[in-house]
Amino acid sequence: MNADTGTGDLWHIRTGGQDYGPYTVDQIRGFINEGRVQAQTEIAAAGSAMWTTVAALPLFAALFAPVAPRSTVRPALPPTPAGAMADRAGFGVRAGAILIDTVILVAAQIVVGGILSFIVGDALASLVTMVGMVAYFVLLHSSPQQATIGKRVLGLRLVRDDGTPVTPILALGRYVAGALSALILGIGYLMALRADRKTLHDILCATHVVRVNA
Repeated sequence: MNADTGTGDLWHIRTGGQDYGPYTVDQIRGFINEGRVQAQTEIAAAGSAMWTTVAALPLFAALFAPVAPRSTVRPALPPTPAGAMADRAGFGVRAGAILIDTVILVAAQIVVGGILSFIVGDALASLVTMVGMVAYFVLLHSSPQQATIGKRVLGLRLVRDDGTPVTPILALGRYVAGALSALILGIGYLMALRADRKTLHDILCATHVVRVNA
């Protein structure tokens, strides 16, 4: 520590049995911030024989104020607004959308599948119609409208739980998860009767269906 040769409030510091200084207030604050002067380091005004600790002086006491530990408790998530839950489509309207989609897909399978069977044979025709059915849900759910034809007719769309659009990969995963919902007498679909109005595949993929004009 280099002694100050200027004027003003000057102080001496005693550490390790040695006296140092004089130093200005700003110099001592700098030493404290650097860790070179501790709370119990002795200090006296220049020309005074009255020594005390640095932390006992109001000039420097604030620099040794304890820092409150940062809380590790994460704040609770805000409750879901009542309006946001009310926007979710219920079981009845969702069942109606599925019915419309089923009619469309069955009609397409009869017409397109029949033509393809005549041209390429039953096996390949079945494969093409199966791929087409998967593409129907994946492409339409990840489209800008975020809805199949059935959902659009009834004013519904599919979104992620954070409100963002569904990606094609997520739409494909949700379609596969829908097979689980169909197991055991379709109990996964009946889960939409619960308060959160989510099917099993909604829960697995963090999605839900909302009413567009709710």
